[in-house]
Formats: sequence, C-alpha cells, structure tokens
Amino acid sequence: MDNDTHKCLICDTSCLTCNGGTNIKCTSCSDPTFLDEVSGKCVTVCPDGKYSNTSDRKCTPCNSTCATCNGPAANECLSCSGSLYMTTEKTCVDKCPEGFYGANNKCETCDPTCKTCDGAGDARCTSCPTNLYLTADYKCAQDCGLNYYNNDSNNTCGKCHASCADCNGPLPENCTKCTAP
Repeated sequence: MDNDTHKCLICDTSCLTCNGGTNIKCTSCSDPTFLDEVSGKCVTVCPDGKYSNTSDRKCTPCNSTCATCNGPAANECLSCSGSLYMTTEKTCVDKCPEGFYGANNKCETCDPTCKTCDGAGDARCTSCPTNLYLTADYKCAQDCGLNYYNNDSNNTCGKCHASCADCNGPLPENCTKCTAP
C-alpha cells in the first residue's frame, strides 16, 4: 500500500510480501531467497554474521563469536570473529585447548610428541606429556642427553653444572661424569 495515495501497489518480484512497491521493503521472501531485515531485500546469500534460516526464510544472526555460520548455536561457526580461533568442534575460542595452537583463526593440532606447542612441527613444543622432557631446542624427548638432566618436577631438561659432562641435577655434586680438566 502506498501511504500517500492509500492504493495497493504490486510488490517487487523478488518479494513474497512487501510494505511498499520496491524491493527494499520486502517483509517476506520466497524460496530460494531469504529476507535481510536490515536492508529489506530478499537475498540468495545472507551477509556475514547471519545464516540462511530455512524455517522462516530470514537471515538470522549467528552466535556472537562467529563471523560466519550455518546456524545460531556456538558450535555452528564456519569462521570466527576478530582474533578468535575455531576448534575442531566448530566453536570459537580466544585460546586453543591443550594439544592445539592457533594459526589463521583455527586451532591446529600440535605434533603428537608435544603436550602444548606454539606452532607446527616437533621443534615447537612448549610442554611435554608425562615421561617426556622439553629439550633446549623445544622438542620432547625420553632422555635429555649429555650436559642435561631429566627434571621430573616440570618435565624439562635442566642444564648440568659447568663442571659436569653429565649429571642428575643442577649442582656440582650431581655430576655423574666430570668434564675433562
């Protein structure tokens, strides 16, 4: 209906129903389009931050953590907002869970030898699982090797005292093999 003349007008062909005679005043849409209530237009692809809701043929907001989604729930994200990372469960988090690191807005799997890591590969570990030790070159190993000892308190390799070639602790009295004089 035209508000000035009070006469019914034909809706734009893109609208199922409308409030005025243009395609920017659609109030509902027919298949295969969806109503973008912000613009008042029927669209085939909803804008970012919204998904195509087939039950009411509207562009419906995603969960606030999602940049794009295929439903309203937090685990229906296709991409994440801002600096958030997508988990394997399709949720967006500010920090990836243990065993994963954040890259390109996704939580990527750490090397299997790492408990936690900051990137891809076996030399990016930041902590190790039980019975493995974090080496000086950021790998997880069963034994720390010469000049280092297995520090069981934090699963790291500790440096031997300078007088030791090998040791079982950080002090000179922990030497198991002395350096050559």
